[in-house]
Amino acid sequence: MKDINKLKNYRLKYKRYYGIEFSSDYSIHHIDLNHNNNDINNLLLLPKELHNRYHFYLSMLTNFKIEELFKITSNIICNNTYYTNILEDFIPVIKECKKWCDYKMYLDGYLPNIHNIKLEDLL
Repeated sequence: MKDINKLKNYRLKYKRYYGIEFSSDYSIHHIDLNHNNNDINNLLLLPKELHNRYHFYLSMLTNFKIEELFKITSNIICNNTYYTNILEDFIPVIKECKKWCDYKMYLDGYLPNIHNIKLEDLL
């Protein structure tokens, strides 16, 4: 078998490293957003729909400037701004992604499967 670290196909790399199977309903997310960094520690399994939502909101915030954050936080109660709405919608997506980070920690042996994620139920 080819050395896992030499695999260029990061989906196959993830499957072989963790000894799991998953369908095309799942994406492999590059945590640092660098698609050239296929280190197993940079790869995260996410349901495709969640992965798409994550990148949708992230793309809406790409022009977000830090000074806007201060404006938002200081006026968050009084104003219903464009960025406030995006952030409010993005937070549940981030929380859902966190469950999949915990699942990766489970696969790595650091946590129990606290969210009871079972890929065979999701295939």
